[in-house]
Amino acid sequence: MSNKLIAVRTLFTFTGMIAAIMISFMARLLCHIFNSPHQLDFMAILGWQFIWSLPFAMLFLLDIPMRFSAERRTRKILLKHLTFVATTCLGVIGNLLMVSDLPDAFNSYITPLWFVFGFMFFNLGGARFLDTILYGLLYVFSLILGMIAWDVAIGPDEHVSYLLIAFQLLTFIPIALMSRSKNQAIQHAFKQLEKVFYRHQIQQIRKGNELEETMPTTPSTAFVISFDIIESSKIDASKGKELFRAVFQRCNAIMIQGYDGKQLMARAYRVKEMGDGFLCSVGYPFRYPEGSLADGALQLAEEFYQAFVAEASRLAPQGSIHCGIGIAFGPISGFYPETPPKEYDLYGQSLVLAKRYEGMRKILLKGQAPASILILQEQVYRELDSSRQAGFLCCELEQCGFVIRDDPAARSLYYSIMHRERPACLPPVHSAAGNF
Repeated sequence: MSNKLIAVRTLFTFTGMIAAIMISFMARLLCHIFNSPHQLDFMAILGWQFIWSLPFAMLFLLDIPMRFSAERRTRKILLKHLTFVATTCLGVIGNLLMVSDLPDAFNSYITPLWFVFGFMFFNLGGARFLDTILYGLLYVFSLILGMIAWDVAIGPDEHVSYLLIAFQLLTFIPIALMSRSKNQAIQHAFKQLEKVFYRHQIQQIRKGNELEETMPTTPSTAFVISFDIIESSKIDASKGKELFRAVFQRCNAIMIQGYDGKQLMARAYRVKEMGDGFLCSVGYPFRYPEGSLADGALQLAEEFYQAFVAEASRLAPQGSIHCGIGIAFGPISGFYPETPPKEYDLYGQSLVLAKRYEGMRKILLKGQAPASILILQEQVYRELDSSRQAGFLCCELEQCGFVIRDDPAARSLYYSIMHRERPACLPPVHSAAGNF
């Protein structure tokens, strides 16, 4: 159990003492106002509440019996129900002590008050509707058994006692409904958060972690893929939106394959969508499941292209649109803004370079018919397995008079035309094996 959870649950077991103080004070105040005799032993009530609170507090503090279960769901259930049992015991003991000392005329008022306080604590403890019903009935049943055992009357006569029990049963129903409404609101809120955050982030927030602790912010390196749909303006506006949505959904499903929140692992992380394109990182903040990062990034790019072709052939069968993909490698880091809304984001040179290399398609294809093209930074190409290098052409930047913005030291780039055969009039290029 986390230290935060231990502290919260241990403190929660002593809330019955707070209720005892408040209700005892109100009982004595009523007796004083109406000048009624009483034998209310205030210290005895607090003493018994403390005695009954102590064992439950020790159970939570020592993590017993939760430590005997390795399964998180079972531990959570044990913890919750121990909290509710503690609250029920404190309510029953406190009530019996009260009704045994107070004049009969006031028992009808004090007992429901204690009952309502108890179910407020159930509600604060996260009780669901069925939990509240269960422990409400357990409370009433235990209280009746206690009165029989102690030979205690809770009102001036039997009729008042029965009315009081009926009142308690009616009292906890709206509280149970309120509990259900509260939990439904919480569940709905977390369900909506699942649209914004990854599953492991939601789980960590449930455990009490801060949002800023759910994703890494340390500096690292990663491969970044920039994907952009070319000539998207030629598509009908309604079909364009549908195409973007369909392509991005399929690409996001590809990225999230192998997702493991505990190990922070997935094939890629979607950094952001930008109109008719997106950026994603491979190797940070999610670790790549297995194999070479460079080969994995190239495989992702090829699958993105296949997803694009599948959707474009359905929504733009005339073949007038294409895509450009750039892959670069470099420094990267995660961060959260200082002020709300605190949306996790990435920054680093690798993100900038991926866009720059993808943008080189405008130069490589200048004066040529539109085509889908994949462009690699030289470092990315060098990291590929030799079997994956064969399909790429080399463009010597200095010979062509090209300079890549934000990467002035680059001497070459590698590209592959993915939609048609290589045209005859592209800038001078070289294969990986030499001139051709």
